[in-house]
Amino acid sequence: MVGGVAVVFAVLVAGIVVTTREAVRARRAEQTAQAVNDFLQNDLLAQASANAQAGPQTKPDPHLEVRTALDRASARVGGKFAGQPEVEAAIRDTMGQSYMDLGLYPEARGHLERAIELHRRMLGANNSKTLKTVARLGRTAYLQGKYPEAEKLFTQALQVQRRLLGPEHPDTLSSMSGLASVYDVQGKSAEAEALYVQNLESQRRVLGPENPDTLASLHNLALAYYRQGKYSQAETLYKQALEIRSRVLGPEHPNTLASLNGVANSYYAQGKYAQAEALHRQNLEIHRRVLGLEHRDTLISMTYLGNDYEMQGKYAEAEAIQNETLEIQRRVLGSEHSNTLLTMNNLANNYTQQGKYAQAEALLTQTLAIQRRILGFENPDTLITMNNLAGVYGNGGKYAQGEALFNRTLEIGRRVLGAEHPYTLVFLSDFGSLYLRQGRYEAAETYIRQVLAGRRKSLGSDHPDTMTSAADLAQAYLSQGKFAESEVLAREALDFSRKKEPEDWLRFRAETLVGASLAGQKTYAQAETLLLDGYQGMAKRKDRTGAPDWYELDRAREWIIKLYQAWGKPEKAAAWRASRS
Repeated sequence: MVGGVAVVFAVLVAGIVVTTREAVRARRAEQTAQAVNDFLQNDLLAQASANAQAGPQTKPDPHLEVRTALDRASARVGGKFAGQPEVEAAIRDTMGQSYMDLGLYPEARGHLERAIELHRRMLGANNSKTLKTVARLGRTAYLQGKYPEAEKLFTQALQVQRRLLGPEHPDTLSSMSGLASVYDVQGKSAEAEALYVQNLESQRRVLGPENPDTLASLHNLALAYYRQGKYSQAETLYKQALEIRSRVLGPEHPNTLASLNGVANSYYAQGKYAQAEALHRQNLEIHRRVLGLEHRDTLISMTYLGNDYEMQGKYAEAEAIQNETLEIQRRVLGSEHSNTLLTMNNLANNYTQQGKYAQAEALLTQTLAIQRRILGFENPDTLITMNNLAGVYGNGGKYAQGEALFNRTLEIGRRVLGAEHPYTLVFLSDFGSLYLRQGRYEAAETYIRQVLAGRRKSLGSDHPDTMTSAADLAQAYLSQGKFAESEVLAREALDFSRKKEPEDWLRFRAETLVGASLAGQKTYAQAETLLLDGYQGMAKRKDRTGAPDWYELDRAREWIIKLYQAWGKPEKAAAWRASRS
């Protein structure tokens, strides 16, 4: 009986100890929460009051900005909570998130790194709070374009969270989504898609279909599809995310705007440039008003609108907004951030379209050197820059350099992205265009035939890029005397453009191709009508068409001269020959 009593007493004592520990822990958590709340109320939010703002070094500001309030509060954290590390860590975690939301990443990083240091010392490296802050720092690194560091931080947090919290805990799912985003931007599309799909299924089941984290994963999966060239699938998911976010979060919430951008980008990728411009313009107006001119999302919206302008031949408008974007990005994000490099690439491409090949070459060379060092030789963004630089070489008459760089780009693209990836098809198409320009028609035919087959499969025949490839292949056939084959493809491109883009350069180029094909088959009268109409239409649109395509107008003139020579009308041939000057 005595032994039994002793055992019971020991159990009771142990229970009292545990209960006491839990009470102390709960009391400490309560005190921390109260201290954080007091700081946010008295040191941050109270700054809206003129009494709180006024001091020896400051005057009341009725238009106080969040950034200024955060900076002032930030300066007080270290000294005010020197003896309360848990409170300081919680406040720095919150302020780090606030700075991140404002796009102020160096400031966010400083607070988050200090919070992690304090969490590890007080709670341990494997505590859920520590891991959550590690993942938050990973998000900051991702937004700064420091992808290897971001991958390391997300992986570190995720491995422990899966083991300690379980695979479907909200923190685990959040880190999984972050890691997928890092994979995606590094070109690891398969790994990213697998994580996104797994994450989305779990979040829908655990959090519900309208939870913000679930919607973020839906949006990110759409982005993964977009990067893989699955534009129709991306558009569907973006529209789902947009509908729910507009209803749940409101039309001007940053996440809603991100989904609106996604829909616009899907339109752009499918050749619906006017529709894309309308949505991108709407997005940019809201971003500038709500987030300010220097926020990361505002700058991204400016980039997209510049692309819309360029694809519609609005080169001056595109150059203006691209230069404005680049100036801000270099100052705010740094000259080596991935978004800054993307804008440099876009601006260089605009220079190319305007025939400013020396400026384009200089900017692309600079961009490529940075991308190879930071992203590596096989990153999709690096490959795009290589392809664009190869095109500039070719357009500027440096054919050997262009061919060598195209070969290198195409080899990596096929191996890393796959033969049917949209980027690989662009590389093939641009390489084929170089051969067309050089008059190497058999080589051009080989490449462009592959492009046309790939685009019919991935984009469908009802897409501008597909029909541009049909016109390119028609030109390769025509130049080899394969007039019947040329006519079939040229008519397909002409029928498409008359229905979908009747005022586009492609429509009039296709008319000249059909006309030249008919002339080769001695159907001269019909050929004349098409050649003359097509030539005049191209001439009127030259200023809205990229300089690399201008040679097509010269080719059309040569076909008209050949028509009149073959038709026995030397006077007209001579008149057109004289117009060359």
